[in-house]
Amino acid sequence: MRKTKLEDILIVTESDLAGIDELVYNPVTGNPADEFDKGSDGGKIKDRITWTNHDDHLHIGTTNRDVMMKLIEKAQGMGLSSTENPYAKNDSDGKIGKHAKNSFHYKEFQGQPKVGAGVDFSGNQSTLREFIRWINANYKGKQISIDKAVEAPEAPKTDTKTDSSVTTVTTTINKTNYGSSIYGVLGLDGKSLKATGDKLWNAITAESTNDKTNPLNEEIARIKKMIDL
Repeated sequence: MRKTKLEDILIVTESDLAGIDELVYNPVTGNPADEFDKGSDGGKIKDRITWTNHDDHLHIGTTNRDVMMKLIEKAQGMGLSSTENPYAKNDSDGKIGKHAKNSFHYKEFQGQPKVGAGVDFSGNQSTLREFIRWINANYKGKQISIDKAVEAPEAPKTDTKTDSSVTTVTTTINKTNYGSSIYGVLGLDGKSLKATGDKLWNAITAESTNDKTNPLNEEIARIKKMIDL
């Protein structure tokens, strides 16, 4: 059967909650009383779902612009605070805080006004529960198109050389931790490796590295320079 032109254009979400990929609030979604208290992760409703640092707010990530706008408007109408989304004008300065890499908060739907793909709601726990139940009642089992989202200006930038999420730690290297590190991990089976490590350390720190006739010395000199001996 030939698809219609509209079907060719629209991508229909397979999420259990129409247009909603993530829905997490530990006090409710982590211990649901029934199906209307359940959360979602990866577009799938989960029986019990909790995330670290989500005890005091409800996080929602959407794949549809209109759904996000309606959620924010509904929440604000219920007296809840909505933040971490440029559309949450009443409660937010439009700035996005620090979140996990590839977070929905770092995505924006195309078009105006600006609407982010992620949002955080906070307020009275009973009101948040009521809001979650409203979402499940109104969006479960329905289908809606997936809207294109682009990287938000606040998204962390990463290049091939530097990743800001990685912390570089400088450690003082000496014979003890150099030769014994493998031994400490492997126990008695690592004795021979410890001895090898000790020998290599002695070679690295030896004055013989000035002897250019030994082909190994060039590599040893490079290692010494690398660890700043």
